[in-house]
Amino acid sequence: MKWTETQDTFLREQYAHMNPYELSKWVGHSEESVETRLKFLKLKKNGRRIATNTKFWTYANIRMLKSLMHLPNKEIAKEMKRTTTSVRKMKEKLRKGLTHPVPYNEHDFVATGAMRPYRKVVEEVIGRKLSSDEHVHHINLNKKDNHPKNLFPCHSPSEHGNVHAQLDNLLYSLVEELILANVIIFADGNYYLGKGKI
Repeated sequence: MKWTETQDTFLREQYAHMNPYELSKWVGHSEESVETRLKFLKLKKNGRRIATNTKFWTYANIRMLKSLMHLPNKEIAKEMKRTTTSVRKMKEKLRKGLTHPVPYNEHDFVATGAMRPYRKVVEEVIGRKLSSDEHVHHINLNKKDNHPKNLFPCHSPSEHGNVHAQLDNLLYSLVEELILANVIIFADGNYYLGKGKI
């Protein structure tokens, strides 16, 4: 399949924010093809080629990391066969908790009975209509944040389900830590975030 100007434009605008796996979902090419195209377009992060073999964090990975939190990042990275940067960033996420504000952007919308706006955003980027089997996942779970960086096209309902299953595993693995850190409090049959009810 040939590369289109729309796809090249998308790569130029998003390569700094997405890894090749995520980019491949948008443009409909393989990861290897995306990496070759990035090289052809001379798109690099911080002057270096983009790593394609990004290792995603699974529930099992996070449980293992939690058991090794007392060790230096370098030792954890060696044990888990990851980069020190990857370990450091995930440790920071685990310590901070889950809540973060979503900045206002021009892709915010008010829901109507019309076609879901986020599907229009994806269709404009990939240059074709989505099939009824293709779902769109909001990465930060804010359905009003329809910036392309927050949208991930899934090729089937089962793939979308798997994405949510990963998120559920991550959330469940963090609840205990958030309660121990008093970020989440359970009292009188309700969960509270700090002092306010969730």
